[in-house]
Amino acid sequence: MVDSEWDPSRGGGEIWRAMGYRVGDGSCRCHGSKADFSGVFLPFQSHFRRAWPNPLQYNQQLGGKTHLDWRLFTLVPGRSAIELPPGFGVPIPSDAALDYVTMSLNLNERDQVVNVRMRTKVHTIAADQPGAPTKGLFRRALYVLQPHGVSAKMGPGCMAKAGIHMGAGCAELSKVNMSGEVSAEKPGDGLMNHWIVPPGHHIYTTEITPQLNLPFDTTIHYATMHVHPFARGMELRDLTTGATIFRLNSQDWPDRVGVAYVEEFKSIEGIPIQRDHRYELSAEYDNPLKVETDAMAILYLYFLEKDLT
Repeated sequence: MVDSEWDPSRGGGEIWRAMGYRVGDGSCRCHGSKADFSGVFLPFQSHFRRAWPNPLQYNQQLGGKTHLDWRLFTLVPGRSAIELPPGFGVPIPSDAALDYVTMSLNLNERDQVVNVRMRTKVHTIAADQPGAPTKGLFRRALYVLQPHGVSAKMGPGCMAKAGIHMGAGCAELSKVNMSGEVSAEKPGDGLMNHWIVPPGHHIYTTEITPQLNLPFDTTIHYATMHVHPFARGMELRDLTTGATIFRLNSQDWPDRVGVAYVEEFKSIEGIPIQRDHRYELSAEYDNPLKVETDAMAILYLYFLEKDLT
């Protein structure tokens, strides 16, 4: 993992619209394998050596009209770039300090050391500049969770913990667990975000209404997901109406271990989401091996900030 500080006030910018990466080898000849890529995270700065503002303080700085969490963008295997719909962006204070954190996994070349260099581009624009987005978005990361008995072999290593850098895990701190209670040590009630998948076809479901914690009725304008190899897709359902909101599919590399492509949803009009409805998230895995494998399933949603438009 590489950790470097990034202060956007040095380069200007209050609206964050897009983020993308490419992977190269240690000499920066950009033909390195994307199968080595695990994640790029852009969170607010949270080094324990200094008391940086937290998202709640940034929301207050923006007049209480935003609902920022710790991370702005997360790039994952199979999704090398995120570009929000035209006219939309994630508003942050121009003096907010950010961190840039990368992760890589050597899933295939296990008998040798692989040097990997990641290059990331982030598109920002000042809010008062021509062409700046006029509609703000806020982000939620929603997890499929499984009982501790299923995931006991994995341990809680992929969940950020209190006192640790917010970008240091493949999953960030969640404001609520399955009981709706604030928790920094676990997703909730013995449930884990990293579990074991036996051979065969499996569908895992979690009601994510407490995780959503919506401040008002709103609309989804962008979505993508993070899954592990042998995932087939994720589905978001409205339990109140019984309707499927959307499904995102996943494809693996045909000749090596790794996720090659995950779908995204992008819309200017958006999909309505109701604060008083209940919602369920499911993940489909099809493990063709004769041994167990590990799994995660995270849905990243970007909602309209109604008070900013």
